[in-house]
Amino acid sequence: MDNIFKIGPQVTGESFIGRKELLSYFKKLFLDGNSRVAKSIIGITRIGKSSLISNVFKDVSDTVLFIDENVKNHSTYIDLWQSICIKIEDFIENKEDLSYINKYLTKIIEEDEIAWSRFSNYIRNIFEYLSDMDIKTILVLDEFDHAQSIFKESRHFELFRTIFSEAKYNVFAITISRRNLYIIEGTTYQSSTFHGVLESIYLKGFNDDDMKDYFDIFSKYNINLKDDDKNKIIYYAGNSPYLLSILGYYIVETYKENTDINIDEIFKNKCKAINDYYRDCIKHLERDDNLKRIIPFIIGPNVGVTSYDKEELINLGYLQEYNGKLISISEYFSIFLSSSSLNMSIWDNIISLEKRIKGLLDIEFNNIKKKYGVNTNDVMKAQRYILLNTPGVHERTIKSLDHYIYDNKSKFNTNSTYFDVMSLEYCFKIVHFCWINIFENYFNHDKYSDWEIKFNKCFRARNPVAHGHEEYLTDSEKIDIDRYCCEIFDLLSQK
Repeated sequence: MDNIFKIGPQVTGESFIGRKELLSYFKKLFLDGNSRVAKSIIGITRIGKSSLISNVFKDVSDTVLFIDENVKNHSTYIDLWQSICIKIEDFIENKEDLSYINKYLTKIIEEDEIAWSRFSNYIRNIFEYLSDMDIKTILVLDEFDHAQSIFKESRHFELFRTIFSEAKYNVFAITISRRNLYIIEGTTYQSSTFHGVLESIYLKGFNDDDMKDYFDIFSKYNINLKDDDKNKIIYYAGNSPYLLSILGYYIVETYKENTDINIDEIFKNKCKAINDYYRDCIKHLERDDNLKRIIPFIIGPNVGVTSYDKEELINLGYLQEYNGKLISISEYFSIFLSSSSLNMSIWDNIISLEKRIKGLLDIEFNNIKKKYGVNTNDVMKAQRYILLNTPGVHERTIKSLDHYIYDNKSKFNTNSTYFDVMSLEYCFKIVHFCWINIFENYFNHDKYSDWEIKFNKCFRARNPVAHGHEEYLTDSEKIDIDRYCCEIFDLLSQK
């Protein structure tokens, strides 16, 4: 028996698993219904958006004009419309009663330079004529994220908005994208309201019925998966159709080789594509500015994010609740995400921490001078005296700081102070010396000993991270440091 599980961009036939309810829903709306609708299908990469629509419209009546365009395949806005018009031209080729709209099609297809007013009028006329002849047009725009590259003006969005929203055009529309339409429009800095005419439908992973359909397939091969096997599959792949298909494919192939089914070994030795997919997801998260939003929910602490962030990440398919806790696409990806993202996160947070602590030293500078008994108003002399009288700071340290100050002036014409160039470690030494009655006020009036371990871990991490040797820090240490930084930020933000 051929392997039902396929690894590829789209699946059809018996390889298309689950989604029965969604198939029925879209067929009823777009094929059986006569009331014009416009939907925006949104979901993370490889969640099955294109496969779903491909299977919905695999058998379309000859009386329906079905146009499926991949926006990513077009380099210009005009090129996209020309491709749409070529498909309309093919549809009406043998329909004499529609031959009179060929003059508009020909103009659009053959002329790259055409005034906008004429161009947009031609488009509207074409779809109005189609509607007058009782032709239902179903227009699918896949990979619509790419619109940010070829839709250069508000009117580019607005022409589609008009075609999609006005009943006289009888156009049933679908856009398929990874992001919300308003985000895509926002990247073009246009004032379009295109997103307002399409209802958002968020496509997520398999539901319980879909998962049952998935696991039932293995019985066709006489593969008896134990509960532990199923749990491991879900651990690595979550409820992602694409990832489940990868594991399913290699499970079947392993069985055909008369080899014992060991999910961990199959994943480790044959499923490189799953890790590649997860790396792509991290790139998308970072590119869409969602990486820093998801980290607090997966790693913690839950600081700087809102319930809106959580809801949106759940809608997009990056977050889900599983066994009473929040995970990302899968439990494995949550760990993968934590490990891959901490280097970036810890660097940002430690640099921010250093700036915040130095900012506190500036705010409390007069009180610090009193604590050290400094009598001069000369900033450089005062800071030098403070450092020389701080336990743990040696005179050779001052000489190194003198060198940094000199270099900043000679090479970059920048005036620096000792506090500007000193390390995070020396910042905390000053904080320690001035804890009573000064810095304890910023930390809930706790004892310094309550914070000492956290401060020490943060400044010790500063050097390996700054010099590109994150491998000197374990993942556990990175998580701790990230949490400590956020804890300090949270306290200081309340002052």
